[in-house]
Amino acid sequence: MNKRLAGLLIPITTPFDAQTGEVAPVALRSNARALLEAGVDGVLAAGSTGEAALLSEDEYRHVIAWLRDVVPDDRWLLAGAGRESTRATIAA
Repeated sequence: MNKRLAGLLIPITTPFDAQTGEVAPVALRSNARALLEAGVDGVLAAGSTGEAALLSEDEYRHVIAWLRDVVPDDRWLLAGAGRESTRATIAA
């Protein structure tokens, strides 16, 4: 996407399955679709909305991939890169 970062960008929380504690991809995609249908210009995943520190690196990559399947190319998908340390943030 070659356009200026602008518009209504919403942080999206990562839902977890109440029974297993695993990330719930169906609920995640459903939430993203609802936000996009409501007219947002993009979503920010795995940011400082509270759950980013709880995701393993594997879960983080899955969350971004699952959302990439839902967020169309003309909308923004921003991936949080903040981690618990400066070194980990730079690596992300």
